[in-house]
Amino acid sequence: MLRNKVAPSQIFSDYWIASGFLILLGLLGGSGRDDVQSLIFIRPLAILLAAYALWTLPAESWRHHRRALLAMGGIMLVTLAYLVPLPPSLWQAAPGHSLIAAIDEAAGFGDIWRSYSIAPYRTINTLFSLAIPAATLLMMLRLKDDERWQLLIPIVVVGAVSVMLALLQAAAPAAKLLWFYRFTNDGLPVGLFANRNHAAVFHACMLPMLAVAVQLPTQNRIWSKIRIAVAIFLGVATLIAVLASGSRAGLIAALLAIASFPFLLYKSAFKKAAPTGRTKHKARERKFGKLFDLLGQKWVVPTATMALLASIGAATLMFSDSDGGTARRLSETSETEQRWTIWQESLEIARDFAPLGSGPGTFVEAYKIKEPIDTLTPNYINHAHNDLVELLLTTGVFGALFIVVALLALMLAGWRLRDRTALAQPSWQQNQARMAWTVLAIMGAASIVDYPLRVPSLTALAVVMACWLSFAGARKRGSTQG
Repeated sequence: MLRNKVAPSQIFSDYWIASGFLILLGLLGGSGRDDVQSLIFIRPLAILLAAYALWTLPAESWRHHRRALLAMGGIMLVTLAYLVPLPPSLWQAAPGHSLIAAIDEAAGFGDIWRSYSIAPYRTINTLFSLAIPAATLLMMLRLKDDERWQLLIPIVVVGAVSVMLALLQAAAPAAKLLWFYRFTNDGLPVGLFANRNHAAVFHACMLPMLAVAVQLPTQNRIWSKIRIAVAIFLGVATLIAVLASGSRAGLIAALLAIASFPFLLYKSAFKKAAPTGRTKHKARERKFGKLFDLLGQKWVVPTATMALLASIGAATLMFSDSDGGTARRLSETSETEQRWTIWQESLEIARDFAPLGSGPGTFVEAYKIKEPIDTLTPNYINHAHNDLVELLLTTGVFGALFIVVALLALMLAGWRLRDRTALAQPSWQQNQARMAWTVLAIMGAASIVDYPLRVPSLTALAVVMACWLSFAGARKRGSTQG
């Protein structure tokens, strides 16, 4: 697909290692829980891969991508700092730690040294979870420039498998073997994930990825036409999977993804080069097909986008009578009210632990301290279902700083991509960078009502998208190196 022939010595190249890692994460890293058995395999592999990439990272990458490396290192150091044992006089005086001090006194432990984190084992788990984004980032920096962009292919392959599995789950809800996790949404289409909301958001992100995947350069005219047909088929299947999931976040994400089509299916990506003399035959070979010629018309993509959005609205109403259907889910208020209560209580707890928070990954223990009696059930609240609020609660000012920096970086990256004529990249790479921005925006919006970026596979996906945005800006400034 990427090359006409692959030599045996290339099988273990960095590109295939990175592709295999992403595919493995897609197959085994679809749950955000910290007790999933696959983590025993995924995390050590990520640590080894990160060590390999770090040890062999070219000097050019250290120079040209030092900000990304410093950011990742800073996040790890901040997490590690919450685990450093502190003298009793320090941690006992910290906001929110008085209850732990009282428990120690009642238990007769005396003045003992403790870390700032109220649940160190949770913070240790968070520290190990960072191995996955670290390995993804370092491997991206090791790849050659063309190989970095071609990583879209294994991601789309994972997405296609997840969508097809979701359709099978919707067709056979009683087939328990189709669900891979013990704690999951049984009977609902979750694909390769444990949570239907995470699955629906990822499947929605597949739509802009498919729109860009068909623009990857190829010399094979037949393959260019085949992949258009495959992309259309997968796009329809993806929409069905999102609607069948009954996920409100997934539906909104799908609408946002489709609304981005006019910016991704840009006419310069499809227009044919003007053939002159002997280059006429070669120009025809470079065409993506008659469908792309049609898409090159200014009015086609916006019109098709509006028609597709209208069709989704009609399909949503058709699902209203089904159990868990999207329209029915949109009208439900109990879950919304529960999440609103969790957010309010979480913000109150965040103020109690300000300014440094309770420690990375310690939401469960922090929330139990002030959980309202009317919400006490046999099931515990595992997350705030709002990552912005949860970051403020667990990491305080560090979390607030991370949120601000991430938002500013996303806005700056989008601003740099606004002018196509100023970019030195070919049209398909420009559109792929815009797709990355769209996916990150969708996942960021989903994080306001859920926690998709705590899922290993989606964490790696976000890192890849962020790298594409960074490479696009670097290419514009003429500083992208292998």
